[in-house]
Amino acid sequence: MELADILERRRMVRSYLPEPIPREVVERIVATVRRAPSGGFSQGHRLVVVTEPGTRAELARLAGEEEYVAAGGQAWISTAPVHVFVGTREESYHERYRMPDKLPTARRSAGPRPTGTSTRARRSSCSSWPRSTKGSRAASSVCCPSRSRP
Repeated sequence: MELADILERRRMVRSYLPEPIPREVVERIVATVRRAPSGGFSQGHRLVVVTEPGTRAELARLAGEEEYVAAGGQAWISTAPVHVFVGTREESYHERYRMPDKLPTARRSAGPRPTGTSTRARRSSCSSWPRSTKGSRAASSVCCPSRSRP
């Protein structure tokens, strides 16, 4: 199958059945994501799976779902049976590129500088979370380290 075919079939889903997703299915999805390509196979991504209804409800509250529904939208954050949050660990990249097989001979002591997304951009990846997340147990356990939260 071609990528163009996949993209043509892609659709946004915001209406979910209330049944829980079997754990085996979630684990298969997460295992697939763990095999995704990464710079130097550093595997710096981290996944957090949220299935507990109370935590999902808190995430919906933090994201402003009530206001979205009040404006005519459909509740979808609180009703999704599973949320998978993807985060990154920058140090995994640096650790990988300090390994002997990744170091250029001339720079063995200093190590290479990463290219691509800037540190500032990576740290701001959670900046779209509402200000109400400051100090929130859900925000600190699900998404962002304190230095990344607004």
